[in-house]
Amino acid sequence: MTIACDLHQVAIAEKYGLVYLRAGSSDPIDVDDVMAGAQDDLGSFGLDTYTHIETRSNVWNMNWKLVLDTFTESYHIRWLHKNSIAPAFNSDCVIFEPFGRNCASIGLRANVLDEVAKPKDEWSLLPYGTIQYFLVPNAIVVHQLDHVEVWRVEPLDVGHVRASTSIFAPQPPTESALRYWTKNLDLLLQVTGTEDFPTMEKIYATLRSGALPELVYGRIEPPLVHFHETLNELLVQGA
Repeated sequence: MTIACDLHQVAIAEKYGLVYLRAGSSDPIDVDDVMAGAQDDLGSFGLDTYTHIETRSNVWNMNWKLVLDTFTESYHIRWLHKNSIAPAFNSDCVIFEPFGRNCASIGLRANVLDEVAKPKDEWSLLPYGTIQYFLVPNAIVVHQLDHVEVWRVEPLDVGHVRASTSIFAPQPPTESALRYWTKNLDLLLQVTGTEDFPTMEKIYATLRSGALPELVYGRIEPPLVHFHETLNELLVQGA
């Protein structure tokens, strides 16, 4: 489907409970091609049956890529979030799976080892994982224990970005459930807004100053490496 606008036309497509938009072009979007296999996971969640609870947006003084970098590894949780969410999470590793230009980055909860006590054919990540699907270039779909979060990143200029966070529930909420989901969003934005993103603003200021001429990503950061290598390839291609 194509939407006609006064200035230009854009292509949109809807599938797997998500809406895809190609800004500045009316070329049709092949969702399955863009998803490159990630649709197998996302389709199984039944996102089209979820209910939107709330969306909030904030502007940050940093390059847009740093918002997404925040979610690519879990080892920072032990240090940056030591007084907030660290006790609930395992900071030792992250599970990584690429899907073409996209990827999954799965953080684990502290009690994940309880699953190992079960027979292997009964293991499941869903009760223990924060499962993050990076949809390049600028979105993350996060499957939590009992809800879904979506992050959309909008570059305003090289040093400013608007990050919009939405929360979705698996069914229309009752009044008490609505308070519960709102509290989840409050906690998420409190942690990212007072711990993650202020730190990223400082990192961006350091990078912009030229004091740090380059960054080296390690083997414990595969989602981070994949994300930036993909962006570099897309820039070369002019995509």
